[in-house]
Amino acid sequence: MHFANFDKNVLLSGGWDNNVFLWDVRTYKPIGNFYGPSICGDCIDTLEDGTILTGSYRDSNQLELWDFKTMKCRKHILWNGSENCEIACVYTTAFNNVKDGDDRLILGGCSRLNEVKLFNQRRDWLPCATIPMKSGVYSVDFANHSNLFAFGGMDKKVYLMNVRNR
Repeated sequence: MHFANFDKNVLLSGGWDNNVFLWDVRTYKPIGNFYGPSICGDCIDTLEDGTILTGSYRDSNQLELWDFKTMKCRKHILWNGSENCEIACVYTTAFNNVKDGDDRLILGGCSRLNEVKLFNQRRDWLPCATIPMKSGVYSVDFANHSNLFAFGGMDKKVYLMNVRNR
């Protein structure tokens, strides 16, 4: 689940049934939904402009950007940049909370490949960094108002890193 950054009254939820629902917390009723992402873990994030990020535990199109107004997918982000990666099962995704012009970042973590990846908007969402791990990554997040990020998973450790040169 994720409270939307674009509207304090909107809560997003998703699951293995490939549905993402948007709920109005004032009425306890759905105000929209879209079909596609197979959510497994903390894989929903939003931006103030109505962009919705989803991560999926599936064989293709693991990262997607959706439009709140149309409920349509705007962009499929390929895990390996140029081709679908059939073994990256994404458990967690996040947008960075600092925006330098159009230099938005996405952070993702997965199992099977056991890695953390950074994707850069300036590079048309191509991966700009890969951090290999020994086991699955189940949680990622950026610190508020900085490019410090944290991640952790099966190895029972929390890692902190800072994005410096993008």
